Amino acid sequence: MNTSELLSKLRASVSEIADLRKIPEGYDHPHVKAWKTKLEALLVDGGTTCKNTLKNLKNIKSSFGGNSFIKVQTYMNQLDSLERTLKECIQTIEFLGRPEDKQDLPSWGKPKSQHKAIGRLLIGDEEVSTDTITIAEVLECLVSLSEDTNDLTPMLSKMLIEHLRAVLDDELLQPFLSHKIDSLLGHWPEFADKNKR
Repeated sequence: MNTSELLSKLRASVSEIADLRKIPEGYDHPHVKAWKTKLEALLVDGGTTCKNTLKNLKNIKSSFGGNSFIKVQTYMNQLDSLERTLKECIQTIEFLGRPEDKQDLPSWGKPKSQHKAIGRLLIGDEEVSTDTITIAEVLECLVSLSEDTNDLTPMLSKMLIEHLRAVLDDELLQPFLSHKIDSLLGHWPEFADKNKR
């Protein structure tokens, strides 16, 4: 189902809530059960944007203990909550679309201007190729150095580590951080300048 059709059907479901409030039997009534089933299918089709509303819908109980007043009030409260999350879901789709409809992240393809450095590093007694170490691993080393160095005050060390950790733990940055350092060193100023000539 395309996004405009989904939005139209979700709006129709919201508009039905006013009539559902007038049904005293609540979720035991066949019409309300049918509405709930239809809405659940729409929310599943809505994908990740609708997951909170779908969770809210699935948490609704169809039968309640207690007297009829409590049952009716609980039913009304659940409808109110569902209506709010449905409207939020619709607004999110209107403004941001569905992640499934578009590429959410930028393309991590290699830019035409990118160069790679070729070579080996001597780390301790071992030679390591630049295409085997990731940018994330270099940043992890910087975290370790920041913890061990005497060149920084404890406050500066803490601040630097917090910033590095924020970068390392950001899920959106993982595709970039998984690049090898041959790409990173390919942008070394002298190397990049030579390739522009």
